[in-house]
Amino acid sequence: MQELFTLSTWTNFRPGPLSFLHQQIFGGVVIGFLVLYIATLLIRKNKKKGIYRKFWININNFFISNTIIGAFFWFFVYEEIPFLASRFWLLIWGAIMIFWLILAFKEIKIIPKKKEEKMRQREFEKYIP
Repeated sequence: MQELFTLSTWTNFRPGPLSFLHQQIFGGVVIGFLVLYIATLLIRKNKKKGIYRKFWININNFFISNTIIGAFFWFFVYEEIPFLASRFWLLIWGAIMIFWLILAFKEIKIIPKKKEEKMRQREFEKYIP
């Protein structure tokens, strides 16, 4: 566990293989992304119109993109490809995932404003013939 926090672990271009347990955990994360992609795809298909549509599209794209990236990285680690299996890619991938989720959830903060605007628009159109 102490090796996890050393600089050489994250910057080594030839990191060596993952243990079988860690490969299974990483594979489980990738499969989890795939399952969540399918779930959000079904939710997105059911909500073709609405205020939350853009949020579900963003989350859906998040899960499919990270499933593909994770599958590639899982393959690179399994095959022990020197540069592409480096652990610093995990750090970069994690930072991008956090940033993407922050942007997706910022969309939820905008939704009450959109609801209020729709209500005002309906109220205004009620008096227009």
